[in-house]
Amino acid sequence: MEPSKTTSRFDPHEKFIVALPQDKTEISFDEMVARLAEERAIAIDWSTLSKLLRARGFTNKKRPHTHWSRSA
Repeated sequence: MEPSKTTSRFDPHEKFIVALPQDKTEISFDEMVARLAEERAIAIDWSTLSKLLRARGFTNKKRPHTHWSRSA
């Protein structure tokens, strides 16, 4: 029996969302939220976006001049 996958209204936009920190390595949550609103008409707050990216293996480095990285 396969584990059930939790569905989200953001699933259809997953590739776009995951590509955001890869397209521009020095991107803030506010910039990602703005791009999602402008380019995909998605209303999302930065905390939900953070949870979504963390669930996909991304971490946020909190040092100056660092960017999102993906472990694994």
